[in-house]
Amino acid sequence: MKGQIDTVNNDFWTERLPFFNAQFPAYYQKPQRVHGRFHISSERYFDGSHEIIPLTARHGQRTYIMMHSYVLEPKLTLTIGLYSNPKHYADQESPIGETIGTPQVEGFREAQVGSAQAWYYPADKTIVLWECFFDGRFHKHPFATGVPT
Repeated sequence: MKGQIDTVNNDFWTERLPFFNAQFPAYYQKPQRVHGRFHISSERYFDGSHEIIPLTARHGQRTYIMMHSYVLEPKLTLTIGLYSNPKHYADQESPIGETIGTPQVEGFREAQVGSAQAWYYPADKTIVLWECFFDGRFHKHPFATGVPT
């Protein structure tokens, strides 16, 4: 992969890992490498009875993990020449210009494809997975909506 990769660089994302190859039919024509960028932090919790699951430890440390999955997509530059007099065809709309030359790839950027959040409670050896999904444009079958009757 040639070229500069534009990444979300700040102290929030503590780690990046490659995951797997995946095919996103509506987005890419060939499998893409899916990566994850992670934010991991330690948090204190008090009064474990207010957590969303029952805990034996009433207070302690938990680890918060946020992950954004992403693929690298090329940053394309196109040169478009505009017609001074648009061409008219009877069976289609008038084009206003055309691509001049070949599109140029000028590096890559991270395109987020999904998200996940979790908490780990080491005293209880418990993981709470809050969410984990691919964004709508990257999964083949839509999520169910509403409550079944």
